[in-house]
Amino acid sequence: MRSRSLSIAAVVLAAPLASAQDYWSLEKIRAVFEAEQGLEWGEGPLPPPGGGADFTRHDPLTQLLEEGQFLTGLQVASGGMAEGESLMGIVQTDNTTESIWVWSRYRELTADGRFDANVAAAWQYVLANPAWLEEGGGGPTGYYRIYNCAWALVAEPTYRQATGDASFLPYALTCVSYLRANPLNLASALNAQISGFAAGALYDFGLDQGDPGMRADAVAMGELVRARAEANPAILKVEQWAMSSGAILWGVLRSTFRENPGGRAWAETYGPMTKQWDAAGSWHLAHAAWYGLGRHEAWKASGQASFHTTHRTIYDRLLSRDTDDDGGIMTQDTHANTSDESWVSNYLAYMAIERVRPTVDAAAADDDAQLPPGSLWRVGFAFASDSAHQTEAAVVRVLLAEPGQPPSLLAGPRTLLLQPSFVLPARDLGIPIPAGATPGVWTATIEVSDLLGVPYSSDTVEVLVQ
Repeated sequence: MRSRSLSIAAVVLAAPLASAQDYWSLEKIRAVFEAEQGLEWGEGPLPPPGGGADFTRHDPLTQLLEEGQFLTGLQVASGGMAEGESLMGIVQTDNTTESIWVWSRYRELTADGRFDANVAAAWQYVLANPAWLEEGGGGPTGYYRIYNCAWALVAEPTYRQATGDASFLPYALTCVSYLRANPLNLASALNAQISGFAAGALYDFGLDQGDPGMRADAVAMGELVRARAEANPAILKVEQWAMSSGAILWGVLRSTFRENPGGRAWAETYGPMTKQWDAAGSWHLAHAAWYGLGRHEAWKASGQASFHTTHRTIYDRLLSRDTDDDGGIMTQDTHANTSDESWVSNYLAYMAIERVRPTVDAAAADDDAQLPPGSLWRVGFAFASDSAHQTEAAVVRVLLAEPGQPPSLLAGPRTLLLQPSFVLPARDLGIPIPAGATPGVWTATIEVSDLLGVPYSSDTVEVLVQ
């Protein structure tokens, strides 16, 4: 069962616990790395980032700041966000809500309140133009309102976490009510994509609120999207409007497989069916961002190296389109850098920059939702170096927690050396659940830090023991 993961780095035990080996030698890492070069990607290689620059070396926090500054230039007097540099007359709630997330996430990470006034003005626009009243109508075809509501469930908790201000929680809860009352007709690929996004956003919000009913509705929504994809896998290569089917991959893994078994296997089976890149057509940079988001969630769910590599390559490619280094990007390669747009730049922030946190990213993967006492819980741990230019040392720990108890050290600390941009795919660790195990939810967490104990990242999976 997938659970919470922190996007500021992570870790993995790649050797059995019984091993006396304390670290992976560079020679062994190199051998594994070379073996990984034969992985199949399904769609063929991505185009190079272009421009000759190593964009991976850019600090993600600096990129987030640049985008936050870019967005201030597109905010109009009402507080709303204009569509883009050449589309200042088009102002929409989705652009505005996404921008609230960007500015709030920067504040959360840095405690820097430089964008507070922008956020306050943006919220006033959103309240005056709520998601459920956006253009396009409601009911089974009202995809734009559902899309807007889903972004509210992404932005409001981040704002609340960054500021401690719960003033806009009632707005988010109204968006939840609208989502629940207005399911989309999934015969449309676009509706399936947006429902996937909404399912993942609703599940995360249900966790935030500690509301099992919200989570159950999100799982049910995700199940319908999953069934649609399994009945017609070709839908996983479709782009429509501002969406691509990376949203289906992300949403199903983020909702239904948080509480149902088989998420790892589903990611491994259906993840490669999504595209790596949409190279043509209108708004193809936006479509690629969704594909990247889906691939990153598949990495977290499976620990497969190719998913992480694809996401990082999409990240580099999208950053390369910021050719004027102002923090914004355009919707497609044929547009000039004087036509950068707010919403696709927000995609870059949420779907790419947010998922890259120096220096080590970790994934914990399992296929179990429920086990009896006395079982062996198989969890795959994987990790990747997000450094592009130097070998990194990481200290890995595995923690296990039974219901109602704090986590205790199960394995480690173990020191690993990681080559630049290196991904070590999941290696399974058998975790014994004692015969007299306490019934309830057990958690396994992989933590990674630097040599001084400063956290890089972590990832957690859960299993119900009964």
